[in-house]
Amino acid sequence: IQDNLWPGVSHDLAAWYDDEGVPLVGRRAHGSAGWEVVDLSALPGNPLGDQPAENHLVLAVAEDAQGIVHVMGNCHCGRLGYVRTTSPGDFTSWEEASIAGPSGTVTYPRIVARNDGTLLLFRRDGVSGHGDTLLDELSPGSDEWSHVGVVFDGRSTGESPYLHRIVHDPADDSIHVLLMWRGTADVITNNDIGYARSLDGGRAWTTIDGTPLPTPVGHDDLVTVVDTAPTGSGIVNQGGFVLDDDGDPHGLVKTTVWGLTMHVWHDGNDWATEWLAATPIGRPAAAVLDDGSVWFLGLDGDGWVVAGEVGATSGETRRIAPAGAGWEV
Repeated sequence: IQDNLWPGVSHDLAAWYDDEGVPLVGRRAHGSAGWEVVDLSALPGNPLGDQPAENHLVLAVAEDAQGIVHVMGNCHCGRLGYVRTTSPGDFTSWEEASIAGPSGTVTYPRIVARNDGTLLLFRRDGVSGHGDTLLDELSPGSDEWSHVGVVFDGRSTGESPYLHRIVHDPADDSIHVLLMWRGTADVITNNDIGYARSLDGGRAWTTIDGTPLPTPVGHDDLVTVVDTAPTGSGIVNQGGFVLDDDGDPHGLVKTTVWGLTMHVWHDGNDWATEWLAATPIGRPAAAVLDDGSVWFLGLDGDGWVVAGEVGATSGETRRIAPAGAGWEV
């Protein structure tokens, strides 16, 4: 699931639910430790709702080229909750908003920005095992989203695509996606990990070597980088995904095979996989350090945030902090 953090022009942004399920959004000036926090449940009609114990109901936050802050989420096969600030720089005045495309059966909204500030909204339309990935676009200077259409097609084959993080590479303004497919609503039907990239903001997609793919991209169109059985593969949807300093993709896929995490990557010539010597519980995230090394992040069995370098044979991990600790809001 896409991060609910956003590095804005002058502020860091975050959106989350508190312990009572109240939707909050915060910002802090770059380099500052203090957060300005807004209670979004106080808006008329509480558009984002109060989150029950349902981990699909995430929030996504973004800032557009005009300086308007957007928060979306709290939807699982339902209406998209969406609010935004009413004017650039004003973090106290918010309004309910909408998007142009279908918005009645939305799950997993994810927002990324292109180099010119264009926002891209990826989201599932439909249900688990029978859905598509839709794309919407907010151009710089515009107040209205335009609907691009279906980019990954699951409905035609009776399944649904599950995307990892959507990665933007500022070097060439490209968008990169790692995804898997699900044949029914049951997680046991997760199968076949694939990859695609786009150089034009999601309208056209290619393989890693630039071979064009049909639009929308279906299961049989996509190059499968990890080929699995239709059922019982053990792979878990939505893990970590980054590009290294050479622009090569690295995915982290949690599996039910002894609880291990699979590292899937392209080395510039071909796709490869390995099992991590040390692995967190739950779905891992991925990060690239200043020295160019790729690391995983996750939780251990004691609730600590842990990190380790992928490919490391020692199995060494570092405990960073207890989950939820160290944040001042």
